[in-house]
Amino acid sequence: MVFQLEEFEHLAYSRQHELAARMLLSLLSILDNSYGVPGAQYQAMPLLAVVPGQREAHVGNRLAAAISCLFSDKHFHFSPQSLVTLFGLQRWFASIFGSTDFINADHVVRALNTAGKGNLNQLEIQSADLPKFCLLYLPESEIVLEIDALYKVNKQLAVSLGLSLLSPRFLGSVQAHGKRETLLPWLTEKLPEIENLEALPFGIMHDVYMHCSYADRPDKHAIKGSINVLIRRWMAQQKLTPLNTAVSIPAEGGKPVMLVVMEWFNAGIRFTAPTRARLKQRGRCFMWWAWAWPMPPMRWGTRCLTNGWRSSPGTCRTRFARSEGWPVTARRRFFTCPAWACSR
Repeated sequence: MVFQLEEFEHLAYSRQHELAARMLLSLLSILDNSYGVPGAQYQAMPLLAVVPGQREAHVGNRLAAAISCLFSDKHFHFSPQSLVTLFGLQRWFASIFGSTDFINADHVVRALNTAGKGNLNQLEIQSADLPKFCLLYLPESEIVLEIDALYKVNKQLAVSLGLSLLSPRFLGSVQAHGKRETLLPWLTEKLPEIENLEALPFGIMHDVYMHCSYADRPDKHAIKGSINVLIRRWMAQQKLTPLNTAVSIPAEGGKPVMLVVMEWFNAGIRFTAPTRARLKQRGRCFMWWAWAWPMPPMRWGTRCLTNGWRSSPGTCRTRFARSEGWPVTARRRFFTCPAWACSR
């Protein structure tokens, strides 16, 4: 899958909406899968007159301009079925526009505004254009977001926008961080009111769950409870009920078993120390079982069971397992073998 800028420009400027929308969705998916570094999957031909040091900015400005043209067209709309996917990728619009002199996409909102025209303090968007407005309302936007008014018109749209704005890990500017501080309590209250979890961009919900830690509010973790309410409701709808397995009383002198799921964290995650301390305290009362990500069958052997697997030292998960004397393996990005479990 390769994105070619010149082809996208042709489709956007010639008003071939369906094909342009498909290419745009492809680009957002490429950025999401490559963590914003598409490499050879993104192809463009800068003008010969552009000096090498300015080519990236030149290509970025062209891409943002083509997207602006596409969204500004009053006849261009996304299908309702694609909105859930698009909101899961919406944060990449912030990267695209933020890397250019546009900074945000407020100039496109001016084209959608039917009331104040160029004055964004008097904003009125037609209902058909609300999805486009939400997709291009970015953390760096200078527009005052009336989220409650949007919620009265379309609950799923408002909550999807809230999730998208809270999903990025880094919101470094004053405006972006301020939006996080404002939206966290609002979304905490409104999330449980959404009956259908599948109407929301579930693929970024774990980012909201984790990245709320970067807020300053004392109640910043409250949104986790709201997310849990949604997930429990969905599980009940799918009839995923507890097994109610009878408790097995260990023999005299024995210990009950605790399963420890070893998540995939890279070297940038530094919160394993307190987790280690708490688990060690409980180690007096429990027998450990570590459930980790897979390893190639050819690497499985006695040495792994006795000395611990010497895998990628960059993962905190590996360090923790080694310190506890557990065998563990590092998850590779494109690895798809079944998981394994091992006993201490």
